[in-house]
Amino acid sequence: HTIIHSSVAGNRFLCNLLLEFYGKRRGSLADAVSIFRLIRHKNVYTWNIFLALLVQHNEYMYALQQFQQMILEGIYSDKFTYSTVIDACETLSEGVFMHTRIINALSDSHVVVATGLINMYSKHGLLSEAKVAFERVNTPDTILWSVIIDAFAKHGFEKISVQLFMRMQREQQHLSSDSVTLISVLGACATFSALTLGRILHSFIVDGSCETDLSVGNALLNMYAKCGALSKAQKLHDDLHIRSVVSWNALIAGYMQQGKDQESFECFE
Repeated sequence: HTIIHSSVAGNRFLCNLLLEFYGKRRGSLADAVSIFRLIRHKNVYTWNIFLALLVQHNEYMYALQQFQQMILEGIYSDKFTYSTVIDACETLSEGVFMHTRIINALSDSHVVVATGLINMYSKHGLLSEAKVAFERVNTPDTILWSVIIDAFAKHGFEKISVQLFMRMQREQQHLSSDSVTLISVLGACATFSALTLGRILHSFIVDGSCETDLSVGNALLNMYAKCGALSKAQKLHDDLHIRSVVSWNALIAGYMQQGKDQESFECFE
């Protein structure tokens, strides 16, 4: 650290790179903190790197304390700063306070900020607030759509998650659904046996060349099995290049659910 201090402590660009290196590649938070303290002229990028590292290491309280220090030093917080400190808010009161601060200082309509807000409200089961945060964004990207769809699906609102997915297809035709979105919606279809919609999703997956993704393939298999389309589930299972325990369990559970004990036992052989 003496070498670092004497040679590059005044070079903010190099120090920022070192901060990323020590914090991410080597995984040593103590080294990253030492580097951060040596940097003479910190900018918002320096602070953003450091705050993100603290959150990655679950140092949430320390991250919020450092955010306050950043403000005291007169550094302007940008959308990336706020998206990080939102993740550091462990309690609902901290999250709501930070949301208010964002509205007053910046805007909560930025995609990265809204993503953090949706995750925060969803963590506390406040899906109506999460939906409001989503609606304030004029042009949601694939990640934001995935986050809001997954939030409703995980809290048992499968129909709403499917409705959001269909809305995404109507309003944002230039966006391609990622595997996270597809898995969430397929899981929702499986829950309330929406076979027709599941088949439509299957066509989206084939068109988007996502069928080779094992997680997506397993989600499709699970959907068909739970909807009682066992011949389709069996064909998907047979066509999988790699079959995991999840693949086998989904098929076996599908046969057992339909009372086909002989077929389920054959899967073990």
